[in-house]
Amino acid sequence: MNLMSVFVTICAALTVSMVALCYADLSSRFTGSGAAWLYSYHAFGRFTGYELGIYTWFLGCCTYAAEIVALLTILKTLSPVFSNHVVYYGIAIGIIVLFTIINLFGRTIVKLVDNLSSAAKMITILIFIIIGAFFIHKMNFTPVIPKAATLGVGPYFKHFGAAFSVVFYMFTGFSFIPIAAKQMNNPEKNIPKVLISVMITVTILYALMMLVAIGILGSKMVNYSTPIAVAFQKAVGD
Repeated sequence: MNLMSVFVTICAALTVSMVALCYADLSSRFTGSGAAWLYSYHAFGRFTGYELGIYTWFLGCCTYAAEIVALLTILKTLSPVFSNHVVYYGIAIGIIVLFTIINLFGRTIVKLVDNLSSAAKMITILIFIIIGAFFIHKMNFTPVIPKAATLGVGPYFKHFGAAFSVVFYMFTGFSFIPIAAKQMNNPEKNIPKVLISVMITVTILYALMMLVAIGILGSKMVNYSTPIAVAFQKAVGD
């Protein structure tokens, strides 16, 4: 893991930003809820809209599943009890049930929970970046390009493509923002601004997190399933 990974992250962010700009333009034209479903419905008809709607729903399910697994992966590093299959799957099912109950209470509660969780994540990320910056070792930033990628153009693009295909999906969460456009205030003006702001903010935070993590762990970063948590632990202790 080296500085080239930050370059890949920025390239992926720029690529996804092109799609986000399309969403921004369309959200200024359509104020109804549905996002991709609504846009494709008006452009290509009901069947295409249906396909996009199903895909968006499936993507949402995959996103929730990935976030739950990420949480459980972190919990396993804190205590071996979370490696127990009964505890692991019990917590996963419990979280899904909890999300379902929260949604049953309506958008006011959902908005509150979403704002609190977003604030908690942002604060944690900023604390990591600020504190971790004091524990960066410059030697960990070399080499800039992995040795395997310096063997030629073919190996370089092979490694670049492998990293890009994974990092690309880190930025696709923006597509969920316009789904509830009808419930927002002045969506035709606010959603485009939010989409652009989100992409810029997320790109900066991801790049800074990666820089700090690489600066602390160096090439050992690839050996950990939770590198950010490990880097934070090495910076501030247990």
